Amino acid sequence: MWLCLCHVAGCDLSHTCSGGYCGPFYISKVYWVDAGKPTLPDDSPDRDEAFEDCARDFYCSVKIIESYMARFGK
Repeated sequence: MWLCLCHVAGCDLSHTCSGGYCGPFYISKVYWVDAGKPTLPDDSPDRDEAFEDCARDFYCSVKIIESYMARFGK
């Protein structure tokens, strides 16, 4: 499923951040906050770059989507 979603989003694993969206799924900071602010291992959601670093990492960005869907999915 994640590969399909990544494909639809363009799946640019080198995508940094632009226009407020980051990573292969083009995740926004608001989406990340709604998902509960997942982070890379041993990181803090309070660190300034925590969102960007997680959203740019494929596996961490999947965790953001999973957390969001667990909270808001129907």
